[in-house]
Amino acid sequence: MNRITFSIVIIILLINAGRYTSYLIDGSDSVYYLSMFLLNVGGLITMLVQFYFSRKNEAHDR
Repeated sequence: MNRITFSIVIIILLINAGRYTSYLIDGSDSVYYLSMFLLNVGGLITMLVQFYFSRKNEAHDR
């Protein structure tokens, strides 16, 4: 994944996680908001781990 695509995906996931966080802080106990929040946080973690390992492999290949 190139740098621009990675940046766009991270920005979208951050915006969505922030939006669902605000819904949960406002007191909504909907399962939908909680599941979407968890999916977005999971997506962020997955992308950051993928980024970490891709950088690690690039440094190892040099």
